[in-house]
Amino acid sequence: MVESLASTSFIGHRPLYAGAVVKEGYSKRRSVSIVGFRKEKCLGGRIAMSPPFLRLGGDRSRTSAIHALAMELAHETYSFKDDRIPQKWNYPAEKGADQSGVDQRPGVWPPENKADMPSLHNPLLRQERMGSGWLVAIFEWEGVLIEDNPDLEKQAWLALSEEEGKSPPPAFVLRRIDGMKNEQAISEVLCWSRDPAQMRRMAARKEDIYQALQGGIYRLRAGSREFVNVLMHYKIPMALVSTRPRKTLEAAVGNIGIQEYFNVMIAAEDVQRGKPDPEMFVYAAQLLKFIPERCIVFGNSNQTVEAAHDARMKCVAVASKHPVYELAAADLVVRRLDELSVVDLKNLAAVESAEFGAEPELELEVEEDDPSPSTRTAFDDDFCFVAVPGAAMALISQTGSSYCIRTEVFRRAGNAEASKLKDNCVGFSSFSCNSSRKTHILHMDNAGVGMKGRGSVVVAASPPTEDAVIATEPLMKEDLVAYLASGCKPKEAWRIGTEHEKFGFELKTLRPMKYEQISELLNGIAERFDWEKVMEGDYIIGLKQGKQSISLEPGGQFELSGAPLETLHQTCAEVNSHLYQVKAVTEEMGIGFLGIGFQPKWGLKDIPMMPKGRYQIMKNYMPKVGTLGLDMMFRTCTVQVNLDFSSEADMIRKFRAGLALQPIATALFANSPFTEGKPNGFLSMRSQIWTDTDNNRTGMLPFVFDDSFGFEQYVDYALDVPMYFVYRNKKYIDCTGMTFRDFLKGKLRCIPGELPTLNDWENHLTTLFPEVRLKRYLEMRGADGGPWRRLCALPAFWVGILYDEVSLQNVLDITADWTPEERQMLRNKVPITGLKTPFRDGLLKHVAQDVVKLAKDGLERRGYKESGFLNEVAEVVRTGVTPAERLLELYNGKWKQQIDPVFEELLY
Repeated sequence: MVESLASTSFIGHRPLYAGAVVKEGYSKRRSVSIVGFRKEKCLGGRIAMSPPFLRLGGDRSRTSAIHALAMELAHETYSFKDDRIPQKWNYPAEKGADQSGVDQRPGVWPPENKADMPSLHNPLLRQERMGSGWLVAIFEWEGVLIEDNPDLEKQAWLALSEEEGKSPPPAFVLRRIDGMKNEQAISEVLCWSRDPAQMRRMAARKEDIYQALQGGIYRLRAGSREFVNVLMHYKIPMALVSTRPRKTLEAAVGNIGIQEYFNVMIAAEDVQRGKPDPEMFVYAAQLLKFIPERCIVFGNSNQTVEAAHDARMKCVAVASKHPVYELAAADLVVRRLDELSVVDLKNLAAVESAEFGAEPELELEVEEDDPSPSTRTAFDDDFCFVAVPGAAMALISQTGSSYCIRTEVFRRAGNAEASKLKDNCVGFSSFSCNSSRKTHILHMDNAGVGMKGRGSVVVAASPPTEDAVIATEPLMKEDLVAYLASGCKPKEAWRIGTEHEKFGFELKTLRPMKYEQISELLNGIAERFDWEKVMEGDYIIGLKQGKQSISLEPGGQFELSGAPLETLHQTCAEVNSHLYQVKAVTEEMGIGFLGIGFQPKWGLKDIPMMPKGRYQIMKNYMPKVGTLGLDMMFRTCTVQVNLDFSSEADMIRKFRAGLALQPIATALFANSPFTEGKPNGFLSMRSQIWTDTDNNRTGMLPFVFDDSFGFEQYVDYALDVPMYFVYRNKKYIDCTGMTFRDFLKGKLRCIPGELPTLNDWENHLTTLFPEVRLKRYLEMRGADGGPWRRLCALPAFWVGILYDEVSLQNVLDITADWTPEERQMLRNKVPITGLKTPFRDGLLKHVAQDVVKLAKDGLERRGYKESGFLNEVAEVVRTGVTPAERLLELYNGKWKQQIDPVFEELLY
């Protein structure tokens, strides 16, 4: 409404919601004039007038014309809403009150007492209504009650556009249709068809694509069940609204087992339009027989906030899809529903007395800067920022990120509360895995963040990684230990991260992609699928979207680093989505991608080098410490899985199991038997290369099996691994041959006297390459790159073992008596003989069969129906024939000892 007015008149730019001016920023308002618009001509109660309008004060005829135009536009814009938002409401009365069972005073709107309902003659019912039964909760589904991956919705639209031969909708269009009904988006925004039959067909197909990507797995968000249980206890009516089809919605609700919570469910078939139209919420209120002012909508987007306010309802925004600061228009913003109490809801739903009095007039108002400074607060994962009136901003850093900060909901009664805010911030509940240092406080003047006056904490965006921390005192070894320990998470917060690399090549010549082609590909994905570009100088070197990133290895290997996800279904959907995006761009370029562990055709001289500063440093250093380091950089591809731990003891158990079983994973996924067009004598050349790359930073880490092992011992190991570089002022500085232990003492020759930050430590940890690597999670690094169908099998293998207590303990029992010599023997021989490697009184194949069975059992106990992802490796252990051996059979048979067919065989 206001946006349209702003484009056609001088009337102000402030959003108009629910009869009240939304006050952006922290300014006071004073009325400068009153215009007697009739209320029924405009949905809202007041209109804010911008200063340019006031400057027209001398031209009364022009002013009157603008008034008339504004009134006409407002009435036209909101006419469809007036029909749906009733001005008179009939309330259910106590049964038997009269023949109709309806309040016999329908003309009294709203009731004389905002909580009481005199038509309820039963005193117990009246008491309940005055307690909490006078308000209602209307929940959205995805991202509010259940976990949601918003990227799947975008991918469904993109896939549908490809099927229908339509142009892929750009990112801004996808954002615009977020929350709309499918038919509404197809006809009104995408303009693909206005034929009802075609609209229904395309809408149904889009929903089928979405459900296929989503995998049919639903999981409640943390705190959701607890919150709705509280509402049920207080007998607060609840409605569920969604633009998903009713069949899908009811199946999902039944799957989770919360259908009994909702008095009303609104699905796509029940409404004509989705958000930002308020129809869903208004219809839910009508079915529940509640006036909108007593309804609280729970959503996770600004479209929801707009729709709720247009319906004259309050809105609680859940920061599941957007950062908190982007949801400032909501009445209250929380990260989890269980941060709220019934008192919070009562305060929100309590209609202000002005709305029960005489009909308000529309006021033309101007802004006036608030002379008093506002209280502001911001949080990110590692820091809490607090600014109070007349004071400097404080940065409270939980050193080493060892603490988990849980946001609280603050209310502001006035400026007197500002000092309390600081205390509350420092006093947040937290847990530490293994933290030993005190909190440091760094004061920063003239800093600004934000807090919404009416609701909750506003969270600032995290600073860039390289500038995130300004050390107030030198780092010590215990800070580095605490950094690793900060990765500890409760089991319900464990996630799955998958990374995979692949070789790009020209379809006509089979030659590796040049950087110019890779740059075109990255720019194409960024523009078509809404990724942020990562630049190094003038070069695009990667992409970022949420918690996913795309990066380039030294020889142009194209890597997806996936987001931390809860289930293997989500992981596989993420991989499928990524490969769909890549193919959508590369098919137009004549580029393909190969899933294999080692470049099968081309030599080092044929591989281009990517323009990243760190790679030049590594290229110069590698030949000094091993013979195969450059092959590792330019000609290998891997798949790895990143998994969480709950404590130091849990980390140790998973680290040991991962190291012991890494040769089995290498054998199961061995897929690199060719070098420069011929068999190389190995099943996993990629794995073999690591044995002569740089022994200071690779290998099986036998000290992990020592009784004394823990976070501190890994830190000791990492401190003495030679460094590659230090990143300063957006440049990589060569520090090869020096150690991080020297850095702690300020003795790096490359930057003498300078001390490290935690970011330097994090960067250094990425240059260690053991078979299992510890950061704030564990990385399983022993598998070759492979084709599309095999990418989901590796995370399935490790999740089934390491995320199930029974399977993990069984693996530890099996491997408990393996000697360091036996583990190293497997590491050395498996790249050559795979599952046929002799081990004790049998073959490694027999151990692998038991381990894969344990992985399958672990997945079944997780309850997500994920065991099917192990089918690829189940066939390998059944036959004992690795993927590399099958490629060699094809090479010596069907391919007639020609290497080119491998590009077709393993093409993504």
